[in-house]
Amino acid sequence: MKKVAVVIGRFQPLHKGHVYAIKKAIEKFEKVIIVVGSTNEKNTFKNPFSFKERKEMLRRVFGKKIKIIGIPDMPENRKWVKELLKKVNFDVAISGGPRTQKCFNGIKKVLKPDFLRPKIYKGTRIRKKMAKGEKWEHLVPKEVAEYLKKIKAEERMRKLI
Repeated sequence: MKKVAVVIGRFQPLHKGHVYAIKKAIEKFEKVIIVVGSTNEKNTFKNPFSFKERKEMLRRVFGKKIKIIGIPDMPENRKWVKELLKKVNFDVAISGGPRTQKCFNGIKKVLKPDFLRPKIYKGTRIRKKMAKGEKWEHLVPKEVAEYLKKIKAEERMRKLI
């Protein structure tokens, strides 16, 4: 029997590596739920986009095919896990973050995502390119690039760096 998986990430911004990993998860599991982390963070260089903006990026790429939920950062790992488990029932967590992997130790199975070229498709790298006025559009899906231009993401990055 296939299981329910959550794909956990910050998606700052959603890039082609994320999309590849989510599509791979959709192939492997009966149901995939996207968990957008750090929902209490926005307008910083590390977390420039709000939960609403990141949800919109995901919707533009995946439509209604996936369920999207958000969860804030919490100082205690166990509280964070407890909060997530209140929101969604799942069998497997998929996350590339070492802290997230540690959070579920002994509670849920955690898999590393199937990332596409992680050195190239990396949120920090994309945000730096945006701030410097370098080409970044090829690193994100077309729908996301259009949306980021619409919300003036490059200007935001230049102010936040």
